[in-house]
Parts: sequence; structure tokens; C-alpha cells
Amino acid sequence: MIVLSLADFSRNVQKYLPEDNAAEIIIRKDGEPYIKIVPNKVQAAKPVSQKQQVALSATPISDRLLGALSSKDITLDEIRAERLGKYE
Repeated sequence: MIVLSLADFSRNVQKYLPEDNAAEIIIRKDGEPYIKIVPNKVQAAKPVSQKQQVALSATPISDRLLGALSSKDITLDEIRAERLGKYE
């Protein structure tokens, strides 16, 4: 954890906020804690296999977006009727 004044942080922002900085930073103003900066813990995405990349690039986006419905026998008219039924 790094604790510093607001003035020091303002003068040396580049020093304290590099992308690889994993430390928590507490910035003080008038001796009191003012801002707390915590590192972003982003998880790396799972690698996509070459086979999956080919499948995604060859599949139209509409098929990917409706993937959950593709195995069900439902028509657009049935979907529309169900949605409109909610407002009756």
C-alpha cells in the first residue's frame, strides 16, 4: 500500500499509475484519507482454439445471438405473440 499526499500524487501521476502497478494507493488531503485507488483485477480470457475461431467467424452474428433458441421449434410470430401478451 502506498500512502501519499494529493500534491505529491498530482506532480507524479505517471510514477504512481503505471499499468503494471499492483499496489493499493491511498491519497491524503489535509492529512485525512481522500481517495483510495485499488488495482484492477481483470481475469484473462480463456484462449479460443483455432477450431472455435473458425466456427465463430463463419457463423452469422444472428445465429450466434439466437443460439439459445436455435434448438427449439419456435417461430417469430410465436415470439411476437408471447411478448405482446404481456401487455394485454
